[in-house]
Amino acid sequence: MQQKPKPKPPTHPHRPNISQLSRLFIIANTLNYCYLYLALIVTIYTRLPKNNTSLIGVPRIPLQVLPLLRSLQEISRRFFEALGLWTNPPPNPPPLPPANPPENPDNQDPPDPDHPSSSDDEPSDNSSHHSSQETPSHSSSDSNSGTPPSPPQKSSLSKRDIYESEERLAHYYQSLKKDPKSIRRNKWREDPQLGGLENQVFEGILGVGGFGSVYLVLNTLTQKRYALKLQSETADQRLSRRKREQPPTPHTPPDPLSHTPPITPSSEATITSPTLIAARNLLSKRYRENRCYLQYIKSGHPNICALDAFLDFTSQFGAVEERGIVMFASYYEYCDGGDLFRILNGYQEGHRQIDAAKEERGMIHIVNLGWRMRREPYLPLPPLIERRYPPELFLWHIFSQLISAILFLHNEHPDYNTLPEHKNRAMVITMDLAPQNVFLQWPAHASTPEQRRTVYPNIKVGDFGTANFLPHGGRIPAEEGVEAETPDKEYYDARTDVWTVGQMIYHFATRVQDCEPKENIEGMYSAQLNKVVRAAMKKDREERIEEKKLGRLLRAGYERRIPHMFKTLPEWAISQENVLKYRFSERHVKELWERDWNLKIEQEEEEEAKAVEDEERVFHLMLLVKERKLRFGIELEEDEEDDEEHPLWIQGLKDEQPELYAELLAEAREKVPSPKVPDSGESE
Repeated sequence: MQQKPKPKPPTHPHRPNISQLSRLFIIANTLNYCYLYLALIVTIYTRLPKNNTSLIGVPRIPLQVLPLLRSLQEISRRFFEALGLWTNPPPNPPPLPPANPPENPDNQDPPDPDHPSSSDDEPSDNSSHHSSQETPSHSSSDSNSGTPPSPPQKSSLSKRDIYESEERLAHYYQSLKKDPKSIRRNKWREDPQLGGLENQVFEGILGVGGFGSVYLVLNTLTQKRYALKLQSETADQRLSRRKREQPPTPHTPPDPLSHTPPITPSSEATITSPTLIAARNLLSKRYRENRCYLQYIKSGHPNICALDAFLDFTSQFGAVEERGIVMFASYYEYCDGGDLFRILNGYQEGHRQIDAAKEERGMIHIVNLGWRMRREPYLPLPPLIERRYPPELFLWHIFSQLISAILFLHNEHPDYNTLPEHKNRAMVITMDLAPQNVFLQWPAHASTPEQRRTVYPNIKVGDFGTANFLPHGGRIPAEEGVEAETPDKEYYDARTDVWTVGQMIYHFATRVQDCEPKENIEGMYSAQLNKVVRAAMKKDREERIEEKKLGRLLRAGYERRIPHMFKTLPEWAISQENVLKYRFSERHVKELWERDWNLKIEQEEEEEAKAVEDEERVFHLMLLVKERKLRFGIELEEDEEDDEEHPLWIQGLKDEQPELYAELLAEAREKVPSPKVPDSGESE
């Protein structure tokens, strides 16, 4: 008798077979999507039902799949919700419209690097403060109330930063009005003719840092703009300074560890540790920066941000007990191109957008594999744009100008070290050379976007508050326990600055920020640029290229390439948007001068005291309520704990503030009434 063949098990029309599932596993593993492919396979195998129906009740699911469903269904839902594909497509879905190609990130304005989305973060001391933009003033309407709102405009600064900057500017104006002082000019520079405050127009805020704010100021006598940096001590810094200036009391034996002598030029000159310099108060950093400009930089260099004038004064502003804060005003040449970090962040933002698009393409490709197996329409892949890097000539431009500035600071520049003012002077080691402290200034003839498409902005190195001054060939011992950002672990010297500049260019070219270059850059740039960058980044300082030789190579290579390799910068770099962080209106500035800030401070102190009083009231009421619950045997809430200290708090309140105690006790009795006696109906 012929045996009947066994019937084949029915197959689901939309369920892939084992070979297809295996192929999906291999592809997903290749793409390194460690959890997405599991969600995809379970989704394809079980066909997610509509209306978020639980998969556990769906018929014809193999038993071996059930243990996975509880953990993988949530992953599947999240994955497909992220792609907008949680519900199943209709049987014959309409064709999807083609995805719009993304805009070139190089033509989009990058986010402001100084102030990310979280506005409550502490601002960095390395703010891009020597920069501004020349745009017409925005129309704004100020309120006529006591503290009118700031003019309505978009700003990357937080409201707190804007308020503190306005308050600091009022410190400056009202203190000089009450106790006039002359603004001291840098004797090595041309007289800026700043005159008094009546000749200065404050146009807006350029940046906010850890010690102060920077403003765009127009000198109406010369029609020249400056970056005014206003810095002030914090309360802790002022207390520390006063402790150092006070000698030990007569009735106590002198303790050398309890008293630090006042800051003097001789004492400051002995400090070389970057950590100690950074920990010193504002007075120390201010002295160091002024000394750098007046004794070493002097008349200046085209690639050094110049100091034109300065002023030290004591604030006559605020509550009586808070007056006497030391403040500093410094007038620098202003750089209208922002800083180098803004350019670097702009290109990095373009790379991040392209990387995100690639990741999206990978996820959509996995989804399409399942949809194709079900013979259903699939999602089109979004097109990718070409990845962009800075023009090579721009890298030669900033590389050569940075090394020129370093040669000048080290007194190795052949065009300057023979001048009488620089002959035999010591070296300046910046110790804080970073893109945030390298500013950009457009040439005088490039005042319009059309003109800026034909040139590159010039480099201006600034911020010498942590600089060290060493004799020729000197070195600074490296600090123990501090993670070095350079390969020079034992000491820092002139070649450390050379490595720092090379690393900055390498970061621009490869997006990699390493102590030693691990990959070449010939694929995007010329072999000559790669050779020069790697020579500057040699890990062994003895093998690192000497700065004079590097300067000659860069200058010759840059000049040779100017006629043949120029490419304009992206529009967001030329437009100067987000350079001026906040613009003042004329009416708003006038109101800042006339506002009674002392009254405002008193109001804020009253509000703060009222808030503290309300908190104490809530706290004591909670203690009285808890005391009555414990007294009557009522169970405490989860956030209430029985402790031994609350009776002491209650007794202290009763002794010190009997009226408040009686008032809060009445409220506590309403919240926790006394239990009634069952027989008489009276309360205990």
